[in-house]
Amino acid sequence: MKQRIFGIDLIRVIAMFMIMNYHLLLNGSWMTVQPTNTINLFLGRVIVELTVISVNLFALVSGYVGLHSHHRIKRFVDLWLQVLFFSWLVLLYFWFFRKNQLTTDNILHNLFPTYFKAYWYWNGYVILFVLMPILNKGLSRLEKVSYRRLIIGVFLLTSVLTVNPQNDMFNLSMGYSGLWLIILYIYGAYFKRFGMPKILKSKLLLFFIIIINWCFLVGISYYLHIHKVYLDVNGLAMSEFQYNFSLITTLSIFVFLLLIQIESQNKMMSNIITFLGKHSFSAYLLQTNPLVFSFLITGQYLFLQKLTPLNMVLNLILYASIWFFGAIIIDIIRSCIFKMFSLSHYKLGIKSKKENYKNEKA
Repeated sequence: MKQRIFGIDLIRVIAMFMIMNYHLLLNGSWMTVQPTNTINLFLGRVIVELTVISVNLFALVSGYVGLHSHHRIKRFVDLWLQVLFFSWLVLLYFWFFRKNQLTTDNILHNLFPTYFKAYWYWNGYVILFVLMPILNKGLSRLEKVSYRRLIIGVFLLTSVLTVNPQNDMFNLSMGYSGLWLIILYIYGAYFKRFGMPKILKSKLLLFFIIIINWCFLVGISYYLHIHKVYLDVNGLAMSEFQYNFSLITTLSIFVFLLLIQIESQNKMMSNIITFLGKHSFSAYLLQTNPLVFSFLITGQYLFLQKLTPLNMVLNLILYASIWFFGAIIIDIIRSCIFKMFSLSHYKLGIKSKKENYKNEKA
């Protein structure tokens, strides 16, 4: 059995919990735009500018673990079935309890989530998965100097020159695309091949760099809002949602490099993080399902704006935890159901073989 890396599972868990918070703040309460309380507005932007890196962290992990991994179709099929399970489960819930909110379009999106791009990350991963063997073969042959030039060039093209979200030069869709996942895969694979730069092996230095990077992002967010530049139709700044924005990309990499160094000597803690890491993708599938996101997330947490700063943070953590652990509980049940059917199929296959063998002998 392949040994799991504690830091990788820790990144998966933290990144997914960040996603829960990010959506509740940014889409559930529009916390970076509407609050009249200046402290809540500040806290909202501070939290959003950290949690916005969550998707990038997941893609960096894919590159780090995928470079030398076997290209298993079974793993892909398992993920696809997991996507279908959550899509159909949500559709059933709305069919029985919120039928008035169903339309032909959102029914089709949930019945055929891949075809109708119900989950942009999943569709991006499909393309990435298909290209993994070619990517791995090419990246494994690159020398360190050539690889370094590649990632510097790619960073300049996709994170620096694309600073204006209204001029999507390379069809990156502000990071919501398979192309951006491939680029992050390349970054993650670099650290798997050549390890961490010596200067960044100091956790204290990395932490200091992360704080500086984070502060710059918050400052840029305020600047863009004050001067009303690079804002979308909802009044959100590009530094709050554009995954390929330069400072979001660098913050993602620095946080990734810090977390991957963390180890645990506590076996129970390791087992808990590993377990949560295995099921963490389910939280994304539940919360970002088109029906859930439209009717149970967007604008449903406006009350957070009216709370005191401390209560706002506590409530945010509470509701994010409910989404996160609720999805994991559902996924544990799904996993048990899938195993039960697989086991029954396996037993049936063994039984059939034995009966055939006996018949042949007779």
